[in-house]
Amino acid sequence: MYTCVAQNKKGVEEATAFVNIITSVPPTALVLPANQTVDEGATVILSCAVTGDPYPSIQWRRVGGSLTDSHVIDEGLLQIQEATKEDEGMYVCVAQNKKGVQQANGIVNVISEC
Repeated sequence: MYTCVAQNKKGVEEATAFVNIITSVPPTALVLPANQTVDEGATVILSCAVTGDPYPSIQWRRVGGSLTDSHVIDEGLLQIQEATKEDEGMYVCVAQNKKGVQQANGIVNVISEC
């Protein structure tokens, strides 16, 4: 709160103003676990922990491939149902807000029983 006081021989006047300072913070992103090895047929869960102000949007991408119907995204979680060798690779979480973009990687390894 700021108050301005003006005074002369005619009297005193005061005016008050409130100031809200709005800050923005660039996003951060972290994929957990960063490296995961599972048996074929297991469910894989990668979590993307993000911070930022405003709260960043989250997108998942797969390096060198695309996400399929077996890849389920729920906010910051990427779930791979019944993982196969084809699901192996690097997955990227992209966090974005008006202050910037941040990426984090997670690697999935699938062990085949054959």
